[in-house]
Amino acid sequence: MLAPFLTRRICSISLRRSYGTKVIPEELILGEIEKAGAAKPRAKRGTKTTSKPTSKISRKAQLDVSDVSVIPEGNKLELPAAADWRRAFSISGVNARSRISIRNPETASLLANAFVPASAKDKVVIEAFPGPGALTRALMQLPKGRIRKIIVLEDHEPYLEYLKPLQEADSRVHVLPMNGHAWDSYHDLECMGLLDSVEKTPWSGKVHPHLHFISHLPMTTMGEQLIAQLFRTMPEQQWLFKWGRVPMSYVMHQWVWERISAGISDTARCKLSVIAQAVAECEEAISGDALLPYDEHWHPVSPKIAYTTRPENRRTGTPMVAINIYPHKHQFIKKDMLDKWDYCLRRLFVLKSTALSSALSHLAPGAEVLGKQIGDRSLPADQRMDIKKSIRSMSVRDWAVLVDAFDQWPFAPEVRVVQTLLELTLLISIQQDLLITDSFTREDRI
Repeated sequence: MLAPFLTRRICSISLRRSYGTKVIPEELILGEIEKAGAAKPRAKRGTKTTSKPTSKISRKAQLDVSDVSVIPEGNKLELPAAADWRRAFSISGVNARSRISIRNPETASLLANAFVPASAKDKVVIEAFPGPGALTRALMQLPKGRIRKIIVLEDHEPYLEYLKPLQEADSRVHVLPMNGHAWDSYHDLECMGLLDSVEKTPWSGKVHPHLHFISHLPMTTMGEQLIAQLFRTMPEQQWLFKWGRVPMSYVMHQWVWERISAGISDTARCKLSVIAQAVAECEEAISGDALLPYDEHWHPVSPKIAYTTRPENRRTGTPMVAINIYPHKHQFIKKDMLDKWDYCLRRLFVLKSTALSSALSHLAPGAEVLGKQIGDRSLPADQRMDIKKSIRSMSVRDWAVLVDAFDQWPFAPEVRVVQTLLELTLLISIQQDLLITDSFTREDRI
């Protein structure tokens, strides 16, 4: 389903279930609630509960892939050798083909330290789309003072087989068979009590010191829609951002990063660029060169063919980047104004090479009058702009000036926000440009 997961929040329970959301067994939720409230270790099946846990190999030894002598044959606590990943983790099926995972343990360690550096303390990490868990294992191996809890969201069964043993090896790890793209998954985390210990911090303060979201971004349009939707929750302080300015870290394809980070002189600049830069500071966590060549770091490896018409194969093997995202303290997009930004961006970016003065009529009949208002040189600098700029070359501040003027214009058309998942699904099938990440040319999509 291509509809953004965040719209699920306002749908009825019957709507949620009718659109394919994975139903989490009640016993799993109750089990996690009990686990969160109890300090005692959980006994394994078939063993008697004792006052003290039985003798075990140290966790450090269990997680050290070089010390294979302590790992029984067939134990999935450790990942397969790099040469065996293709056999162990088939990429047949759309879901598997769209997933890129870290394969190299040294790369995983590098990223873990870049996402959760030495200055971090007592982090509660929510990790979505972890794949078999190379990065998860690297996070577990960080000094324990940095990580308080790791909540892993993964619903692909072959990957779960290598993730579930981690929660047996380390009580900080909670592996949940949930989809990181679904709103219900994050709602269920709250119901389980897994976030009860996370304090809410004021938006006007520092970046949240404890809660942290980490994800491999699927290499599909749905993956791009996911990160676009998460950017959109920042101005309204929804999703995890109701806890404050929660940082996010991603592994993503370079072509997505180029769209997010594109400046006013870049041809890749699009609606996603404007929204991302209006709500957050985005930066590379490590140099992209450290993640090259592709086949030394990632699964699946590059297809051994010169050309294919399959979009997912064209993207497999393209460079990957790792980025950190920190929500702005002062948002350019004010509360309850996201719909106006969406409308203006959607209507004007189809004319992105056109000067704003010539494109204003595309907003609504008579909208040319806005040009005289925002182009008035007698206005303060933060209330005016150069209307001769092309749409693509408008800065985030320029967009803020335009949208504020549009909002105050008495003849502005009513902008209606899609309220239900059903509405959004039907509208997407009719008019794909309702989504902020939609592109208007083939070059934008690829």
